[in-house]
Amino acid sequence: MNKQEWLWLAVIGAVSMASATALARTYTSIFFESLDADADGIVTTVEFEDHAMARWAESDLDHDGKVTAAELHSIDGGTGFHGSEFVRLPGDADGDGAVSEAEAQAEAHLLSTRLDTDDDDALSEQELENGRHVHMRAGDGPPREP
Repeated sequence: MNKQEWLWLAVIGAVSMASATALARTYTSIFFESLDADADGIVTTVEFEDHAMARWAESDLDHDGKVTAAELHSIDGGTGFHGSEFVRLPGDADGDGAVSEAEAQAEAHLLSTRLDTDDDDALSEQELENGRHVHMRAGDGPPREP
């Protein structure tokens, strides 16, 4: 491969990386806007937790106050995207195979606390972006100082 071919490969690689970064930022921006319930440009931890609880309520298909792997499986079309491939559901603190409203609230609060790395009770786009790349579930990673 000659010098010009190497240069083109480098340019194509750089453009591809820039496109992937732009796409990820676009996703984060869209997610940020969807969380900002009052459209004030600030996503508070309360807004984040309220959004999480609304998603939990939507996932409780049989309205029994619990979300099971089967319910998640039917929502995501069997892809496992929502965590249905796990033996223990994310947030299932008591291991009964379902996430209750109280467990969901505790998980949402823990996640918002871990995402809010500057402890200002709000989530920036950067904090959300960083959270996309780190598995921030309960018990994962080092505990944060209170």
